[in-house]
Amino acid sequence: MSRRSNHTPDGAEYWSKKTAQQQAERRVQMLRDHILRTQQRFWMFVAALIVVAGSSVALETMRAWAGGKSISPWRCVGGVLPGLMGLFAILGVSVAFVRAVYEMPDWRHAFGYTWLLLFGRAPLSLFDLKPSVAPFAPYPSITVQQGQIGEEHASNPLTRFGGPGNVIIYGDSGAFLERCGRFTRVAGPGIIFLQRFERIRETFDLRSQERADAVSALTQDGIPVRSEVQVRLQIARPPASLAPPTPGVPYPIYKRALDLAGRCHLHAVNLDNGSDSVARWSERASGTGGTMRALIAEYRLDELLEPHAPERDPHREISQRLFDKVKDSARGFGAQALEVRMGTPEPTLDEVKKERIISWQAAWKSRVHTEEARGKAEAVREKGLARAHAQIEMIQTLTREFQELVEQDMALSAQFVALRFIEALRQAWARPGGMLMSSEAIRTLDHLQRLVRQDYALPRGDTGPYLALTEPFDRAPRVPIPILRVSDGPATATSEYSDAVVYMPTTGQFLVAGRPYRLHRLGAASERELELHTVRFALAIPEDGWLDPTSMAGDYALVQPEPQVPQEGLGVQWTGQHWAVGQFQRDPATGSIAFVSPQPHIIGEKRGYVVALLKPAV
Repeated sequence: MSRRSNHTPDGAEYWSKKTAQQQAERRVQMLRDHILRTQQRFWMFVAALIVVAGSSVALETMRAWAGGKSISPWRCVGGVLPGLMGLFAILGVSVAFVRAVYEMPDWRHAFGYTWLLLFGRAPLSLFDLKPSVAPFAPYPSITVQQGQIGEEHASNPLTRFGGPGNVIIYGDSGAFLERCGRFTRVAGPGIIFLQRFERIRETFDLRSQERADAVSALTQDGIPVRSEVQVRLQIARPPASLAPPTPGVPYPIYKRALDLAGRCHLHAVNLDNGSDSVARWSERASGTGGTMRALIAEYRLDELLEPHAPERDPHREISQRLFDKVKDSARGFGAQALEVRMGTPEPTLDEVKKERIISWQAAWKSRVHTEEARGKAEAVREKGLARAHAQIEMIQTLTREFQELVEQDMALSAQFVALRFIEALRQAWARPGGMLMSSEAIRTLDHLQRLVRQDYALPRGDTGPYLALTEPFDRAPRVPIPILRVSDGPATATSEYSDAVVYMPTTGQFLVAGRPYRLHRLGAASERELELHTVRFALAIPEDGWLDPTSMAGDYALVQPEPQVPQEGLGVQWTGQHWAVGQFQRDPATGSIAFVSPQPHIIGEKRGYVVALLKPAV
């Protein structure tokens, strides 16, 4: 053993399969020796009875020889009774003493334990000189598992007073044994035999243990804090290279470590109230209070909670220094430190907590204000960019259209240019992210548009179920089709309207404010002949994909009234507030066609078929 014997070096003896086998052999030898001693005491007691009886018979024989009288059996028995009474009186006093001292519940238990102390299992144990798995006269036994004696054995004499008896120690436990207050041996997993008055002073859980303790300390700036320290430790074990775990010995340990752990108890008595406490190996090995307070005193509160240097971690530094300290001190108690964790120090004064909360709120409020200002600046920048892009797009669109019309040698009147410019402004406002205009500016633009159209408006007729013209449809120079917005009701198509799609039957062209549009048929409408004289109005598409995947903002849907004979296809219906897209579908069960709308609507409102789309020709 090295000079630092308390540190259980690798060269020390440890619990292994060989040691467990040696323990089993020692148990057999101790049990055999105990049986021999108890047999000797029993036969000495029997011999005493024989001597008493023989003495009585000898006296009676001598009397008969001397006086000439015959030997009387009753006088022989009378001579034996005093000796027998003396022997049994000694046994009775012993039973009474055991019952009084050990507080036995009744005379039967007292007699059984007294007989066990004096004679063991004699005379039946004479057949057990070679102890077997199932002995002829078994001794009482208790179990030790998970570092504790079984609850069912709490009142067993082996637990309270000691042997003789057997102790079954499971693979996760160990025991520290004493006799008459003096250490006798340590025992690991297996079956051991307790000698007379040998008892278990301490049991050990060989598995790793975890203990938590709350420590109060003062920081360098004098602020009281409280933190939790968790220590994970175990009875010292040899390296796996020396003693690998096996099914028979799952927790190899140093025998010296069990000896140190059993001897390190600290019994403290409170002189004020008389209460006492016992600190065992796990409490003493995990004691970090003094070291923890000394380490916390080296840091200010701000350094512990919010270190200024990002690369520093005070919690980890303190935990590592605590681990080094506990690892070194735990060896003296037969323990081995595995891990030390430190919780976040919390101030105990309410005033300090309030100041910390105010400081935390101020930091986050500053960050929020910074982010809000940055977001507002970005929004202003994006809005300016969007407005600039919208203006550039509007100018490029007008330039491109006018350039195409000039290249085609088409005369451009001032009214046409003004109307096209007004329409471009409307589209720029309607586009998401476009320019924002006041309601007064919009009304002014509408009034300007009506004034310009007084000389440029197309001839109108009655806009009932079908467009009425002053001339036959195919010979009319131009046919106006009212334009409705999504929020315009069905009555708008029959009232005075300011916007219209102009159809040229002679050339087959569609114009909106002088801008040419091309016809794009949809679904089932492309399979039958398109009857433009049935179109009631053109519905402006508000956004991309509103009608179907091919529709885009700036397109127009040509809508005709619902015919007498319904047909399957795309349609729209007035919900009472706006136009909603739906589908005329056939019921497979009845064969009838009904309009299916994904949005709630008022029953009986106007609806119609979408027969085609108008898309810009350029």
